[in-house]
Amino acid sequence: MNEIRTAPERLFWLDGIKGISCLCVFLHHFCLRYFPATFYGLEAASMANGVDLFLASSPLGLLINGNFFVHLYILISGYVISYQVIKLRSEDFGYFMFKRYLKLLIPLFVFFAFWFLLKVIENIGNPDLLKLSIKELYKGIYSLFLGILFKGDIYLGSHFWMMNYIFLGGVIVGILSSLCWKYDSKKVMFLSLFCGVLVFILFISQLSLHYATIFFGCALCLFNKNYDLKLNKYVSILLFIIGLIFAAFPTYLVPENFYRFFLLPFDKHNAFSKYFWHSFSAVLIIFSVSKSEWLKKIFSNGLFQEFSKISFWVFIFHGIIISIIDKLLFAKLESALNYLTLVLILFVVDLVLVILVTVLLYLFISPLCNKITKYLLSKVCVSKESN
Repeated sequence: MNEIRTAPERLFWLDGIKGISCLCVFLHHFCLRYFPATFYGLEAASMANGVDLFLASSPLGLLINGNFFVHLYILISGYVISYQVIKLRSEDFGYFMFKRYLKLLIPLFVFFAFWFLLKVIENIGNPDLLKLSIKELYKGIYSLFLGILFKGDIYLGSHFWMMNYIFLGGVIVGILSSLCWKYDSKKVMFLSLFCGVLVFILFISQLSLHYATIFFGCALCLFNKNYDLKLNKYVSILLFIIGLIFAAFPTYLVPENFYRFFLLPFDKHNAFSKYFWHSFSAVLIIFSVSKSEWLKKIFSNGLFQEFSKISFWVFIFHGIIISIIDKLLFAKLESALNYLTLVLILFVVDLVLVILVTVLLYLFISPLCNKITKYLLSKVCVSKESN
């Protein structure tokens, strides 16, 4: 097998959006723990004098709408995989997909080691420690190698439910994109339309709305590749703003404000509309940024790029950090402070720890993960990575 081609130019603006998405997923899970009304919209669950109820259905609640940011992350994955695959040769495809599996698996293994250590520490003193440890080890290994990436298993963490859409959906997107190798631009456009039809079928049938989103990413990438559509700067910004508005469409409750006009006719209980509008808004946002040099520069520079470097580590570890700080501090401080002050302190501690831990992981563990990936690739594949 020949050397793999030089990697395509990196889409830094997509990296920046991905970094923001992971931080907002952290915000969502923090609010879900301490201000559940921001998600459920139930008056009985309000812990912030009605402000959390307002955010549950207001456009201002955008940054804590985790369902939207999951769709955005999935769509970005579909876009990036399609962008990378169409630059490959056919003989490199298996190598590329195996490398991608390892890129997801090895950081998850780091998380698993930390998770298992915590389980052992929690059960120290338990006479059945050995038996419990073996049971946890077995279930954890199964979840790590098969459950998370192939089935969306949540044994190691509830936020891993969407990882199979990222991995398996990425494999399907890669296969579809690989058809571009033998087709001219017109046929590629038909492939893009086919992805669009596939998305439509998945949405209408409600078979898999998250898989539909990753196909959206593929279709959008193929469209951008073959049609250099020019948009006025202000049109791009307008589309971006519209995307942000629909990104805040309520996830759990049936909206009673202006969003109620956008409930789909057959969906009176908002079981389906939220997925449609969150996917639609993700497409609008990525499309508008891809057509605006001004927006690209914003997401390609500075802090956004720093967040992108730690984004996957943030996604993996934020849930367990929130849980640990909650167990260590919440009960101890609950009687001494009012609720809002306590939650503010916990938020600062969680945010600092999430950033600190993930930066350390990026600086010291990511290089080790990359070395392990290259070693395994060199043993399994004939070719060695040139990038």
